[in-house]
Amino acid sequence: MSFKMAKDLVIEFQAREVTRLSRQYMDLLDSPHPSVRLQGINGLKKTGTWTEYALKLAEDSNFGVRKALAEYIKETGTQDQQPVIEQLLMDPDDRVRMSALNALYAINPEPERLRVLLQDPSPKIRVRVLKLAASELPPEDVQPLLEDRHVSVRAEAYQAFIERTEDTVALEKIAQETPFPQARKSALLKLLVFRPDFVQKFFSEMLSSDRYTEQEKKVALTTLKHLPYDAIASILRQAFDDPRLRAHYPVLIPLYVEINLDSPATAISFLTTWLEAEEPKIRLAAVKGFGKLAEPATVTLLRERLQDSDETVRAAAVDALARLMDYELEKVVGDLLQDHSYLVRKAAIKAISRLKLEDEYANFVERMNEKKEETRLRVACIEHSAKARYGFAIESLKRIMGDLSEVSLIRSAAAYALLRLSPAAVIELLSQ
Repeated sequence: MSFKMAKDLVIEFQAREVTRLSRQYMDLLDSPHPSVRLQGINGLKKTGTWTEYALKLAEDSNFGVRKALAEYIKETGTQDQQPVIEQLLMDPDDRVRMSALNALYAINPEPERLRVLLQDPSPKIRVRVLKLAASELPPEDVQPLLEDRHVSVRAEAYQAFIERTEDTVALEKIAQETPFPQARKSALLKLLVFRPDFVQKFFSEMLSSDRYTEQEKKVALTTLKHLPYDAIASILRQAFDDPRLRAHYPVLIPLYVEINLDSPATAISFLTTWLEAEEPKIRLAAVKGFGKLAEPATVTLLRERLQDSDETVRAAAVDALARLMDYELEKVVGDLLQDHSYLVRKAAIKAISRLKLEDEYANFVERMNEKKEETRLRVACIEHSAKARYGFAIESLKRIMGDLSEVSLIRSAAAYALLRLSPAAVIELLSQ
């Protein structure tokens, strides 16, 4: 009974918080300063509070405010606001029109209206219509745009065409000849269904060819994981024997691990060779590969990465060691929490929770109370204190809930953490 009562009080607390913030944001709409009006409309969007009063901003002198109004209608409006959206679609600023188009598609995606906008003089609008409604536009409407004088429109038209066609000859031609990397990727993905043999042959030829740019190869390689394992293995052998493809190793290393999960010794030997790579992205891929394997034999190698010069590698090493239940982390967790990188500090907090290092739980309270700390890390500390059932966090959580100067996200996290830790404390605090 007390938990249900406490939960209801937390819900009421959340509702009051939204109301309080919404009133503050509404007051900002009348400010003479555009930046303040922008803060007001964005705040109302964030709280999900609808008010007709905001529609007056359709006439605002600042394009950023008009754009924000369109985004606000997209998130909280209905078809009743279509006249305002139509007004914003005629705005002199393309950025406003783009947001208005997004709102139109969200509240009332009329096919005929979209077809008209497909002929809009602005290439940005034509591109956006193609992105939003590719699956709904008839091929005859898309076909002329394949020859559009704007490159961005042609690129998106190819995407829409690929989505609607099942012509394998046309798809093969696009894969081999298109200048648009994303169109090639889409064509290859579709050909995996109809012509997997073509896709495998294409990859082998593409990797050894100088005809394709590094960016084109990078985009195409993201589809490699959809091939059969034996085909992937063959292509990977070719790739790792070619130093020209080194820039793509961060994408290919996880694939190598994936197809060798049943042979951890092979994967470990392979990953070890990349731990000292000059490129941080390659080292990161190797560390994450060890994390995927979750083999105790890799602990020593991962501990060495705690001193890596790159923050993403250090954070990944902490996470991998925690997953391996390496309790030696307790000896260095204090140093990790002093790391200049938020990513490493957050990984350390997560490790304390995962390993149940009770002597380190006090760090949850210390960090959640530190207002200069990164918001996401403070939220993580609040959540992990509840997960660990750390009773010494209760007073801090109560203080945070009652502090109106705290970020709303942190106060909300504190409310739910306190509910989990002590429903009685919630009742005591919110019944006053």
